[in-house]
Amino acid sequence: MITPRKKRIIEFINSYSRKHGFAPSMPEIAKRFDLATSTVHQHLSELEAGGHLKKEKNRPRSIAIAEREPMIKIPLLGTIAAGQPLALFDTPRETIAVPKNKIPSLSEVYALRVVGNSMVDENINDGDTILVKHQDTAENGQKVVALIDNQEATLKKFYKERGHIRLQPANKTIEPIILRNGRDVAIQGIVLDVIRENGAAAISIPEHKGQEKDKELSLNKIICGDATMFHADCSKAFKLLAKNSIDLIATDPPYFLDGMDDEWSDRKLKSKAAKAGAIRGLPVGMKFDPAQGKKLQEFFVRVSVEALRVLKPGGFMVVFSQGRLFHRIAVAAEDAGFEIRDMLIWEHNGGQGKAFTQNHFVKKMKISDEKKRAIIERLQGRKTPQLRPKFEAILLAQKPRDGTFVENWLRWRTGLVEIDFQSQQSTIFNYKKPNMRKLIDHMTIKPLDLMERLVQVFSVPGQTVLDPFTGSGTTGVAALRNDRKFIGFEIEKKYFNIAVSRLKNHEKT
Repeated sequence: MITPRKKRIIEFINSYSRKHGFAPSMPEIAKRFDLATSTVHQHLSELEAGGHLKKEKNRPRSIAIAEREPMIKIPLLGTIAAGQPLALFDTPRETIAVPKNKIPSLSEVYALRVVGNSMVDENINDGDTILVKHQDTAENGQKVVALIDNQEATLKKFYKERGHIRLQPANKTIEPIILRNGRDVAIQGIVLDVIRENGAAAISIPEHKGQEKDKELSLNKIICGDATMFHADCSKAFKLLAKNSIDLIATDPPYFLDGMDDEWSDRKLKSKAAKAGAIRGLPVGMKFDPAQGKKLQEFFVRVSVEALRVLKPGGFMVVFSQGRLFHRIAVAAEDAGFEIRDMLIWEHNGGQGKAFTQNHFVKKMKISDEKKRAIIERLQGRKTPQLRPKFEAILLAQKPRDGTFVENWLRWRTGLVEIDFQSQQSTIFNYKKPNMRKLIDHMTIKPLDLMERLVQVFSVPGQTVLDPFTGSGTTGVAALRNDRKFIGFEIEKKYFNIAVSRLKNHEKT
C-alpha cells in the first residue's frame, strides 16, 4: 500500500504526462505539492523501490508509471516480537501481494510485520514488513528470524562464535542476546527484503519499560489509521512511550494554568473572556501576574523531562508560546536538558487590540469635572502597554545529538532540517489565522498550513510526531497529510472527540 500523498503524486505524473507528452520535473512536482525538492526525491525513490515508478538515471523527465509487475501472494504470519512461537506455514490469517521478482524460485517465503526498533541501523523500522525465506541454517552476519527456547521469536543478526551464539541487534542502545549453556535456538528463516509500509498500518505504541500498562489509558485509546489518540493527562500517557521512540514533538501547551479548572478545561477561561467588558477577548486569568509564569515554568519542566526521554537524539521540540511567557518555556526546556536552538515567529494577520485608555477610570474618580478633564488632557490618549499582537513566539529546542550531525542523522535520521522550499525557509512563518472558530470551538486553533510546514521542516516522511496537548488535532492532521505517523494526548473530552473526528477525515480537512 502507498500513502495518500504518494497516490496524488502518481496521479499528477500520469495527468501531466498525458497532457504534455513527457513527465514533470522534480521542481514542478515540488511546486505542485508545495514540497521541498529533496522530499519529492525521497517520495519518488520510495515509489520506485516499491515498483510503482521507473526512472532512468541521469536523464531529465524520465519518470514513468511502471508497468504492473506480476504479483504473488505469500502468508503474513503476524509480528516479529517477543511472544508465542510462530506457527510457520500453517493456514495464515492474512496474505499480502508482493512482486514475483522478489521471491526466489522454489523457495518457501513468508512475511512478518516488525514491531520495535532493534534493527534500525539495518534500515528495518517499526511498522515495516519483512520477507523471510524459510530455512533452518544461517551464515554469520545474516539477518534471521530466530526462536529462543521454543517460546520467543526475535529478529536479529546471527553470529556463531566460540562456545556461544550471538544474536546481534542493529541498534547500539540494545544489548546482544548471548545463547550458551545449552539454551536452544532455532533458525526460522533469513530476511530477503523489507517492504516499507508508510501509512499502511496503525502505529504500534512502544511501551516504556518498567511501567505497567495503564488499563484506563488503554480503554481511552482510539486508533485512526496512522494516528493514535489518548484521552488522557500527558503526565500519565507519556509513560506509555519508550525512550528514543519519537521523532518530533510539536505542541501548544496551556498558558493560563491559573484560569483552568481541575481537568484543564477552558470552560472557565471562556466564561471570563465573555465577561471581560472593556477588554473583551482578554481573559481575567490572563492578568500579568508573575506567579502565573513561574507556575507555567514548573509545569513545563516536568513535561520537558518526559519529552526529552521519548525524543530520539537530535529530535526537535517545537513549542508555541506567548511572547511574555517565552522565557519561562525556554528556561524550563533548558533545565530539563534540551538545547535551545532558536526563537521562531508565527507572523499572522493580527489579533484584537487589547490596549485601552484610562479615561473611564479618571471619570470615576471622586474629584471635580474640571480636574478630571485636566488629567485626561495630560494623559494625551495614551493606552495600556498592550500593542496589537501580530505574532506568536515558537520555541525551537533540540535533544542533544548522538555524535556529530552526520553521525546522528545516519543513526536516528534526526537533527537536520529541510529549508529549501520555493524560497528558503526563514525563522518567520507567515500564515493567516484560520477562520474556523465557528466550525471548531477551540480558543487557540493553529493554521493547518503552518503546522504542515513545521512538520516538513523538522521531520521526514514515515517518522512519528507527538503532540502532548493535541487540542483540536491540527498537528495530527498536518502529520498525516505529510506521510507521518501521529500520537496525541488530550485531557478534555470535547477536544479529544473533535481531534479524533478530524484525524479520521484528514484527507477532507
